[in-house]
Amino acid sequence: METLQTSASSAKDAAGGILHDLAAHSRTHGSAVGAELKETLAVITHQLGTAGHAQAVAGLHLAQATTDLLRQITAGVLTGLADHIKPSHTKAKED
Repeated sequence: METLQTSASSAKDAAGGILHDLAAHSRTHGSAVGAELKETLAVITHQLGTAGHAQAVAGLHLAQATTDLLRQITAGVLTGLADHIKPSHTKAKED
C-alpha cells in the first residue's frame, strides 16, 4: 500500500492520478474487505470450535456406550463361568 502511494506521489502525469485513485480506493475498500474477512474468519473459527466440541461429546458418548457394552459382556461371561463351576452344578452332573 505504501509503495503504491509513493509511486502515485512521484508520478506527475495521468499515471500518477490513476495510481493515487487506486491507492485511495484500496485504502477505502481494502479496509472494508479486510474487516469483512476478519469477521468471517472469526465466525468460521467459532463454528469449527463448536463442531469440534460436538464431535468430542459424541465421541465421549460412544466411548461410554462401548464401555457399558463391554461391561455387560464381561459380566455375562463371568456369570456363565461361575454357573459352570458351581459345586451344586458339578454334583448334579455326577448324579
